[in-house]
Amino acid sequence: MRKVGLAVLLFGASVAVFAQVTPQRTQKQAEAQKQLGDVRAQIKALSDEQRRLDDARDAETRRLRDVDGKVAVSQRSMRAVDAEIAAQEKELARLGGRQEELEDDLVRQREELAQLLRSAYAIGQHGQLQVLLEQGRMSDVARMLAYHRYFQQDRQARITRLSAELESLATVTEQIRVRQQDLVAARARQQAQLAALAAQKRERAGMVTALEAKYRDRNQRIAALGRDEKNTVALLERLRKVMAQIPKPPPPPRTPATPGTRPPPAATGSAN
Repeated sequence: MRKVGLAVLLFGASVAVFAQVTPQRTQKQAEAQKQLGDVRAQIKALSDEQRRLDDARDAETRRLRDVDGKVAVSQRSMRAVDAEIAAQEKELARLGGRQEELEDDLVRQREELAQLLRSAYAIGQHGQLQVLLEQGRMSDVARMLAYHRYFQQDRQARITRLSAELESLATVTEQIRVRQQDLVAARARQQAQLAALAAQKRERAGMVTALEAKYRDRNQRIAALGRDEKNTVALLERLRKVMAQIPKPPPPPRTPATPGTRPPPAATGSAN
């Protein structure tokens, strides 16, 4: 009887210990399991966001490359316009020098023509022609008059050519000036376009930088959550091992039968 009482006492103590330890371990295990689920949910959400950020970053990087290409094209076009403007200015300078030469030549031809006219007039005024006629030197008179006519016609022809060339030169000069004005206007438009492209480039580059910063931040958070996940999994494994090592309470002791009593009959099926 004393042994039975001791067994009952030990059984009660085991049940009490098991009943006290098991709920605590079970609660910790449930909390760890919930924490693991939360961590994995956060990892999934951050991974999805990271994929979206990666796609957005790639798209912005492509747009940035497109803007870089447009900037390069605009810069090449502006350099070509600058080169053409410089060539036009050089041509204008050449035409200006040629114009000065023609104008100087025209002044000389007009002066020579005026001198010839004055010479012919002076011959008539001073009686030189009358003297020659009185002396019967008709051939000399004819040569003199022919000489004056020839040089007058030559000077007049050269004056006409010079005037025509000056008019043509003025027309070409005006065309070059108009073209130069068009080029300057085109350069101003290209410069404005280049400034706008530069602003777009800065904006796109800023967006790419911001997306890269967000991507790195999410990557760091995923790494930190990955460490939390690993620690939580390790905690669950330790709790599982601890739970497995907790001894189960022994079966309740059997009370020995009292002399003169019969054990209860075994249960039978219901009577028909």
